Amino acid sequence: MWLASLTPDQVTTLSKDNNVETIIPDTQLDSDAAVSSTITSSSTRTSSTSTAHSTPAGPSSVPANKNRAVTLQTDALPELKAMSQPDGVDVNTLAAFAHDTTGGAGITVYVIDTGANPAHSEWINMPGEKRFIFLTPGDTESDPGRHGSCVASKVAGPKFGVAKNANIVIVKLPSVLTMSSVIAALAEVGNDVSQRNLEGKAVINISIGSRVLQTDAATRDNIINAYKLFLASIIAQDIVVVAASGNSRMFGIENVNELPAIFEPDMPIIVVGAIDLEGFRTFYSQGTDAELTVSAPGDVTCAGSSGTGDVELFGTSFASPAVAGLAATLLSLDQFKTQLQVPGKVAENTKALIKSLAFSRVAGEPLVAWNGLDPQAQSSTSSTSSSQPTSSTSSSKPTSTSTKVSTTSSSASTSTSAAPTPKVLYTLDNTITAGTTSCQPTSDFQMQSQTYGFMFQVDNSMQTSIETGTSSQGYFVGSGSSTGTFFYESGGALSICGTNTGTTDLPLKFILTEAPVTPVATPKTSTIFTLNENVDVGTSTCFPTDGAGGGPGTYTFTYSVAAGTLVTIGDSSAGPRYFSGQGSGSGTMLLDISPNSLSICAQNTGGSATVLNLKITQ
Repeated sequence: MWLASLTPDQVTTLSKDNNVETIIPDTQLDSDAAVSSTITSSSTRTSSTSTAHSTPAGPSSVPANKNRAVTLQTDALPELKAMSQPDGVDVNTLAAFAHDTTGGAGITVYVIDTGANPAHSEWINMPGEKRFIFLTPGDTESDPGRHGSCVASKVAGPKFGVAKNANIVIVKLPSVLTMSSVIAALAEVGNDVSQRNLEGKAVINISIGSRVLQTDAATRDNIINAYKLFLASIIAQDIVVVAASGNSRMFGIENVNELPAIFEPDMPIIVVGAIDLEGFRTFYSQGTDAELTVSAPGDVTCAGSSGTGDVELFGTSFASPAVAGLAATLLSLDQFKTQLQVPGKVAENTKALIKSLAFSRVAGEPLVAWNGLDPQAQSSTSSTSSSQPTSSTSSSKPTSTSTKVSTTSSSASTSTSAAPTPKVLYTLDNTITAGTTSCQPTSDFQMQSQTYGFMFQVDNSMQTSIETGTSSQGYFVGSGSSTGTFFYESGGALSICGTNTGTTDLPLKFILTEAPVTPVATPKTSTIFTLNENVDVGTSTCFPTDGAGGGPGTYTFTYSVAAGTLVTIGDSSAGPRYFSGQGSGSGTMLLDISPNSLSICAQNTGGSATVLNLKITQ
């Protein structure tokens, strides 16, 4: 592959050269990434059960735990336990995640993504080899896109990962995704596999799906065909490719429409959708039964992109790496070598094995990935472990060594329904020209005085806001993809605004919903300010944030107060308002001022006095 600036005459001349396969413009791609989990991902449904229910061609083809050395991770979260959830068993009754003791050993998983966080324990404590491949000269080991760290931890992290012993290579994409960067990433992987003799021992995870923004149909087809050509050459090297199905079902798009998942009918890509813990397709997961290979839990806790904290995210982006980890595990096992390691057929055979193991947890719902192990059927030689370094001990009855932190799990053995998906009320899909600000009024939707949920799906170069149209008034200011809630105080229309600080045109996607049942999840970060103040009934009081540290940047906040009390966070100099909410809540805000210039206000219209407890973190 060559990247060069060409004149129209040069393009015409080179196109006639028999040694040139194709010439395509280096166009920007519309990428699909996930965001912090605010809105529960469960599907709207009338009834449910969390007991696994196999399809007729389900998991019976591989007896659980047969001829496999098994380790039980007793502090595994429910979304990881689901990967070893056997037929007929409620995931909430499982005491551990069962995984192959040497699972993933000798297999290299290439994570084509935004980077990784080398300071996080999930990265530090991965026993396999860890390294970066940079596409941009002078790039660093980091994750500015706040995506790849979570993905890598779901592949091989000691706490969150499926293939505990796999080698990880981060192929770091630039901040602006272009066709040349994607093809360069694939070429780098192909070269690395060839140089290290990793044919049949390599997996690629592509969680960041993309769409071609080029409007000319012929040019768009040429660009897509070039991507397809490079991907075919990768698969021909006996490299297994795993890709997320996409998150645009929330915008009414049911079918897969992103690269590379759309190539699945013509090549053996493993396309992964997302389900909730009960096995229902999530509200955001694209893909029909014919388009998906398997699904996996999409609402996860995983490694944060900076510092040492964990984050809660959702998306098919985080279902895909769990299945990539499963592929690495199966490829590493002697039990499956004859079945899988057929030159020229490794990708096809691995896909077939993963699909043969999968089964629907709920009748009529997608096939869900299973690693073929049963944590309740371990032998006396099985070991139990937590994600922290400990000595192995024999156990015939594993018990959990940690409390569950997932808000969607339940320790009850009886089945329970997940919280319903909040109703989508309004969506926006717009394009913002580079270097400009654009506001789109919600004039076709009448707002009411109530709490709403929202989601922005944008590039990190996009600053977003929810405004009233009145100077200095608004409900949210942020940067990059984000979710949250706000309380709208009066009827009328909102304006959804985006400021594109990048050098190319960028998409802005926005969704407005009814108030979510589950609270907003915020990253685990350092506290810089706390507030504990009485708010008398019938009063409106503002509290300054004196003593808060930090400068302009993105902050998170959580607060609790009695229902009937309106809480606002704004600039103490009567500048922008960053949040408005009733009752308890949390969220994020992008500040162009120091936090000590904020003012926290509470208006108590309830029937009794209340206490406002608030914390700001960074």
